[in-house]
Parts: sequence; C-alpha cells; structure tokens
Amino acid sequence: MIARRVSVVLLAFCLSLLTSVAAPAPQGERSGAVAAGAADDPVLWPEPHRAFLQDGPAWLLSDDERQRFRRLDAAARQAFIEEFLGTDPLPSTPLNELEEGIRRRRELAFEEYLSPRDVRAKLLFLNGSPRSIEPIECGVTFKPIEIWTYPIGSDAVRELVLYRPEPTRPFRLWIPIESKRVLYTREMEYYMEQFAALGGAGFRDQPDRFLCPDTRRVEEATGIRQLNRYLKNRPTNEDLKVFLEPPRDLADWAYEASRTELPERPEDLPVEAVSIYFPNRDGQRIVTSFYITLPPGVDLESIELDDGTKREVRLDVTALLEQGGEIFDEFKARFKLPPLEDRRLVLALDQPLRPNREFVVRLRIEDEIGGRRAFVSRGFRVPDEHQKLTPPPPPEEAIVAMAEDLASQRIAGADSLVLVPPLTDIVVAVWRAEALVTGRAIESVVFSVDGKKQLTRRRPPWTAEVKLAEQPTEQIVTAEGFDADGDLVARDEVILNQPKGALRVRILSPERGVAVSGAVDVRAEIVVPENRRVEEVEFRINDEVVATTSRPPWEATVEVPGADETAYLAVVATLDNGNRAEDVRFLNSPQYLEQVDVKLVELLTTVTGRDGRLVKGLSKEDFRVYED
Repeated sequence: MIARRVSVVLLAFCLSLLTSVAAPAPQGERSGAVAAGAADDPVLWPEPHRAFLQDGPAWLLSDDERQRFRRLDAAARQAFIEEFLGTDPLPSTPLNELEEGIRRRRELAFEEYLSPRDVRAKLLFLNGSPRSIEPIECGVTFKPIEIWTYPIGSDAVRELVLYRPEPTRPFRLWIPIESKRVLYTREMEYYMEQFAALGGAGFRDQPDRFLCPDTRRVEEATGIRQLNRYLKNRPTNEDLKVFLEPPRDLADWAYEASRTELPERPEDLPVEAVSIYFPNRDGQRIVTSFYITLPPGVDLESIELDDGTKREVRLDVTALLEQGGEIFDEFKARFKLPPLEDRRLVLALDQPLRPNREFVVRLRIEDEIGGRRAFVSRGFRVPDEHQKLTPPPPPEEAIVAMAEDLASQRIAGADSLVLVPPLTDIVVAVWRAEALVTGRAIESVVFSVDGKKQLTRRRPPWTAEVKLAEQPTEQIVTAEGFDADGDLVARDEVILNQPKGALRVRILSPERGVAVSGAVDVRAEIVVPENRRVEEVEFRINDEVVATTSRPPWEATVEVPGADETAYLAVVATLDNGNRAEDVRFLNSPQYLEQVDVKLVELLTTVTGRDGRLVKGLSKEDFRVYED
C-alpha cells in the first residue's frame, strides 16, 4: 500500500483533563454535519448496522435478503439484526453456534486482513482456513498470485487463484471468464501473444515457463496453458464463485465455524472511544482527526531503553481507508511514550481528505512489545467545511497546551536535528517549518530556503514561517543547529513541491534552436518516484561530465564549444536504487538536423550454446546492439 506522510500527535493527558472523553458519543453517531439523505448510505448508518452489512455477517445472507436489509429504516434494521443473531440453528446445544461462529470467523479473517475488501478475508470468513496457501513469486511473469487449496468432498480439492490486479488494490478471486491474461504482467502478456502468433517458432520454450519455474502450478490451478490452451477438468466460473456465496445450510456453517481454531494471542487491547473530527482546512482538503482513546490503567508492556534509566511504551497504529467499496489509502504511525501508570491515553492521527466524501476507516492498534491488539472500524463523511471540535474531545486548551509544550521541550538523547516534512505535497507562499531538536548542544537553529537564510531561532520552539514562491516551485528548506560557539552540530533539509511520478528528466534551458557558446546556464526538471530520492545528477557536454549535483535546483553552468560547432547536452539523473533517466538536447545544430525522442527499448535476450543450454558468465562487453 502506500507510503504517505502522516502528522502524528501523542496526547497523554492526566485523568482530570479527560473527563469529557469518558462519556463518548453513542456508538454510530458521526462527528460533524451529515448531508440530507446521507443516512441512506450504509457507511453513515449506526456502526453496528454498517458492520453487520459490510464486515461479515451479511455475507451469510442471500442477495435478496441483503437488498431488503438495505431498504429498512434504523429501527427495523436493529430488529432484523437481533432476530438473525438470536437465531440458534442448533437449539439442542447450550452454545449459540451462529453467534460464536461469526465471532470466530471474523477474528480469523481480520486478524490477517484488515479490510473485507480483500477477497482473502471473505474466503476465511465463509470457508475457514484453507489446507494450504502457495504464493507465486515471479514478478517478471505474473502479478502477485496466491493459490489457496480447499478440500471438496473426501478426497478431492479445489485450487483457487487469487491475484492483485494493481499494486494499490486488494486481492481478488480469478475466474475463467476474466481470461488468463489478467494474471500476467503487461510485458509478459505481450510476449505470450507473440509466442501464440508465431506458433512458438523461434522460441525454445514458452516465455512464461522459461522465466518462472512456478508457471506449471498456475497452469494446473487455472486449467489453462499459455493464453488459451484449455486443459481437461479445468474449473468453471461456478466451481470457483461458490466459495464466495452464502452457505446453503446455515446450521452446517454455524457448526463448523463455531469450532474454528484461532491462533493463541494476548487478550484484546481495550479501546474506550474512537472519535472523528474535522478541525482545519488544508488547501483543498479537510484535515480529518482520528482520536483513539485507551482507558486509564490499561496494561501496556514497556521496554528498557539503552541507557538503562528509562522505560518506553510503543504503540503501532495502522489505518486503512475505504471509499466506494474500494481501498482508498493506508497509513501507519508509531507512538513512543513513558509508561502510563493510571493515565488515560489519546492517540491522534491527522489525515487531509477531500470534502463531501464518505469513508470507512479501519484501525489496528497494537502494543508493539506486549502483542495486544485492538481492531476498530468507523464510517464517516468529510463535510464541506472544517468544524470546531465539539464534545466529547479533550478540552481544546489541553491540546494547544500540549502541542506548545512538546515544541518547547528539549528532547533527551543524542545531539540531532530533524526537520518535520509538510503534510501535503504542494506548499506555496508561506510554510511553518518545525525542527525537532534532541540533546543539549544545539543553542540556535537557522532556517534557510534555497541556501538563503531567512530566520534564526535562539530558543524553543524551534519553528519558523519561511517564505516560499507564490507558485508551486521545487525548493529546499534547510534547518541548521549550532552550538554556543557557533559550530554546526546537525542539519536537515526538506525538498518541497518535488514532482512525483515515473522517473523522468526534462531540460528546460537552454531552449531548442538557440545558438549558445561559452558559459551557459543549464536548468532541468526531474520527476522522482514516490519513496525514492535523487542520488546524483550529471551534466554532460559531448558525453563528458562537466558538472554534478545531488540536490535541487537542478542547475549548472557548463562550457559549450563555439557557436559554429554542433554539440549535445545531456542531463542524467541517478536514483538511490540505481535507476537512471536522461534528456538530451543538441546545441548549435543545423536546421536540417532532426531530433527524435526515443523511449527506452528493452531487448529480452537469451544466449544458448550448441547443446541448447544457457550460456553463463557473459558481461555487457560481450554484446553489440545494431539498428537496421
């Protein structure tokens, strides 16, 4: 899923400051205004009603029953749920197997997969654990695949192929009507098409088998070789879809589900309340605050720090957002704090979201040391405008005071400085930069933009409002910490408004067709993939490196030969993972010179000896590539 910057605030209030949190709003109520007619959306129903429909139990209903449930009003839905869950399909036993089966299967499903949008969670709920799960790890050939094996009858088994269609989407069940093409990567699908069109001529083996040793397992599970060579006894759509249908006999399902074995783990972590508020606007988005309240006296295990004088509690929170029945985003946060004793704890996570959107948030809160967990879900709607906090959050003055105290305190530890990145990808005009300073050596912090000093702080809070360009421009904000003698102790920097996407380099100046010579200013734009950074940028004239830089702005002054000489300028960017991209521009070129931008051409090459075996130990010097 996906890595986003998340603002995390830890609020550990004394018991006296949190009396208002001890009385949370009734379950199912939503913070903020709800648009007229929004109650028809199950996301905004009272939480037990939404969870019944979307988080498991309603999978036991037929389509007609689910549609009828959706049309009921709140009171009728409550009566329906009570009647359904109160039904004991095996009245001769002291246990209500249906209720116990739902509890166990939900725990089995969501312990492993946080969202029911992932088909694996639904399979676990309806069918229990499979006999085996076999991952297919051939990233060049197939998309992520898992083969799940379930018994059918006394001796036979059914193999289900589950695949992730895109990196940001959950797994789904493959069925033959989709064709086998959806399981291949885009490149391998092309190679398989060429293999089929040529009838295998020129190929020693089919490409997928050559590159992936597990191809035969995929063929066995799908009943299809290559793209459309069907095998005998291949599964039908109905054979596979039955695993996602409600049970034909609810009593049999309840009996089996109530005996589902669950892995041993510590007892659940108690959660007193989860509240959602919209206190601020951040550009075009509304800041959505998730407040997770743990009750006073909750038993959280702590770990002894390296110095042996202090102990620390660690809590991890995973938040998954769903929108329109699909997974929208996922972000994680870690909280470190001293042992709580008898204090109540509020964990606050801020996430900017677009207004007028309905979401379901699914939270996993875990004691990193003790292993205790809590799972909580809430549906909510982001309003048109931000709203002031309304009861029952902690008193507003406590939040402000705590934020000021945290910014003003000097954090114990080694002498260091970290510049906190912004919440949003785009920042213009003014940005409040905040540095986290640890240790005791740093006495002043200097804030600079693109190498030009703007402000010096000589005491906490280590923050400054720095002036930026009025339009989104790639800029570097730097914070430098100096000791009492003026010596640099630590520094950090943040690159703002850096273009994100597939790696790409584009020369902005000098312009095409302009005659230049001597010292020439070169400026380039670099698009950087998410979670990657630029290691180095080289500026070359006629393939000779004349300047390098490792940080924006991507500019350099280079020496160009005389105006009567044709030369070419290349700007080459290398990422921290070794990937490279470049742009080339001919300088002082004659009018008849034609320049064509050519995309990277990948040649899939196999070298075999006379015996047909692969030749090993070759290097790039052993190859020559010719065109035409």
